[in-house]
Amino acid sequence: MGGDGRAPIQPFGWSFTMPILERITARSRDSMGKIKRVRMKDCDRCQQAKDVLYRVRTDKDGPWIFVCTICLEAVKPGNAHYQYGGTWKSRKRH
Repeated sequence: MGGDGRAPIQPFGWSFTMPILERITARSRDSMGKIKRVRMKDCDRCQQAKDVLYRVRTDKDGPWIFVCTICLEAVKPGNAHYQYGGTWKSRKRH
């Protein structure tokens, strides 16, 4: 354990004890051995780290939040003010 009580960061991986910034910039290797960024972001509703989130607004003039697929199914049905604002993915297309 480090001086702050957290477990040490494992090379080429991350754990849930790491702060969000460290998880976003953690690195891993792909099948070709190249180093790639592993990006994860927490769902604003359930606080679980996910690699795909949806940007939504659930109140007419409310803030935009990022929700996972499970939370999306909970906030979307029957909400007249639901608004979709895009998809955040850990892997970029390019």
